[in-house]
Amino acid sequence: MAVKKVRTLKQAQNAAREGRIDEALPVFESQLAKGKVPACVALAQISAFRGEWEKVLQYAALLLENPGEIPLLNSWEEMIALLVLAAKKIDDWPRISKKMKEIRSRFEENTTGDNWFITRCRKEYDEITVWTQREGVPQESNKKRTPFTPAENQLAGFEKLKADLGELDTVGKKWTLLNRAVLIGFDQEAIKLYEKSPGIADFDSAFFVSTAYGRAGKPEKARDLLRNKIQRWFTPDISLIMPPKILTHPDLAGVLTPEQCEEALRMPKCLE
Repeated sequence: MAVKKVRTLKQAQNAAREGRIDEALPVFESQLAKGKVPACVALAQISAFRGEWEKVLQYAALLLENPGEIPLLNSWEEMIALLVLAAKKIDDWPRISKKMKEIRSRFEENTTGDNWFITRCRKEYDEITVWTQREGVPQESNKKRTPFTPAENQLAGFEKLKADLGELDTVGKKWTLLNRAVLIGFDQEAIKLYEKSPGIADFDSAFFVSTAYGRAGKPEKARDLLRNKIQRWFTPDISLIMPPKILTHPDLAGVLTPEQCEEALRMPKCLE
């Protein structure tokens, strides 16, 4: 069957999710040139996976200063995370701080009315501006990241769930226990359950396990897991063509090489 030619923004988004980046990229660029600001979401993601941090800053800023153009909350949150990562990579704090003030100013120019989202944007942008003025140093910067361990009552609840499920050896039991371990942030148990039955994990639970590997000092295991599971990634927000959190999560910093990032871009992901 002939592949449909990519012309519209939605077709480009679907093509990018299929891994057809070479076809989608020029359409995203042409759509943005025509004033379709939501194209910035995909352009920022592609640029991030290619290590083009100046472009990430440019595209993320354009979206964040235009609240009426933001497709869904997911897109906004991912652009915030990518902007922060780009700031760290560029490492020119006076310029980044000035850029954040520009984003904040243009945001006010483009904002009409007031609601919970507008309030959240203002708060987030102000906090990032302060962070850039501290040259990217968070208040908790001296804390070493260590494996997560649940509270005692959560551990007791987990053990009770295991006892309630008994000796069953079913996919349902394995899936339930893995997702409970993910829910309560039980690194050691999540890793153990995943390694026993890797096939039961969807992308979200596998992503948690990859961060647990990162906290355990096993980046190669995190890398292999992400590469194996990225094709199972899905989001209802069609403007997102990749899961940027595999770049922005602090426990996965630098896990994927540039070549593996490009490979991930070209892998087909779940379509809407």
